[in-house]
Amino acid sequence: MSKLIDRTGEKRMMNCGLEATIIRCSGYNDIDVRFSNGEVVINRSYRDFRKERIAPPNYSQIKNDRTGETRMMKCGLMAEITVYRKYKDIDIRFEDGQEVHHKQYVQFKKGYIAPPSDPRKTSRLGESKTMKCGMKAVIISYVSSADIDVRFEDGQIVEHRKYGEFKKGSIAPPIDLRFSSRIGEKRMMNCGLPAEITVYRKYKDIDIRFEDGQISEHKRYHFFKKGNIAHPCFTSISGHSSTYKTFIIKYVDRSPVTNEPYYLCKCQKCGFEIIDTARNIIKLEHKCETHPIEEGEN
Repeated sequence: MSKLIDRTGEKRMMNCGLEATIIRCSGYNDIDVRFSNGEVVINRSYRDFRKERIAPPNYSQIKNDRTGETRMMKCGLMAEITVYRKYKDIDIRFEDGQEVHHKQYVQFKKGYIAPPSDPRKTSRLGESKTMKCGMKAVIISYVSSADIDVRFEDGQIVEHRKYGEFKKGSIAPPIDLRFSSRIGEKRMMNCGLPAEITVYRKYKDIDIRFEDGQISEHKRYHFFKKGNIAHPCFTSISGHSSTYKTFIIKYVDRSPVTNEPYYLCKCQKCGFEIIDTARNIIKLEHKCETHPIEEGEN
């Protein structure tokens, strides 16, 4: 037997145009609801509630009472219901005389109905706002709130975006200035080598070049900012070792003064050893002057 889900308190707008609240729930097929006008309907199914098909006894009277109701639409014009056939079929007339037919009452209640000639199409032309990319954008075409074109201050144009995106500043140009401006940005990595951004495709996809010319591709800008991109051969992890040119490189410790990592650098051919920073090691000019170390030699 399935567990009873108590849906008491759940609200939904019915097709009659009134909001209904579940006040008793004894099962999927036995609920009572109270409408926003105070009337109560009992012993209905939750399916009818979910399909918005429950209406109070005097539904027909409620349906006819909405003719003449007025509300300010978001376009800035006052609108009046001229015909109310049912909750999902109304006609309205705007204060400038324009008429719209067969709309939903819920759209009217929320102010979402626009006239055929929307004053916003002209009033919002030329509206400007600085986007999150740092560039100012101007609306150059306004078909509807879901279809606008903008031009950025550098001349780039973006078409068919939403006015809500424009208001939030979330429209970006095809070529984002942030991408090109970050190329050449430098930062010291935690491995002890400075790196420079050479390619910036997007925030999560950059290439960097270390001071010794080594390239690391497809990294995150966030990691670059924190210095968390490691050189393939210089890794400040205890016990880690790698090969760099003819040397074995092994992390030793960090300087207590500068916090710069130091590495043990040992030549694989002659046994030469030195402990130094990564920046000094990559500049090290070493020529083997003795024969390769044989097993058992010091």
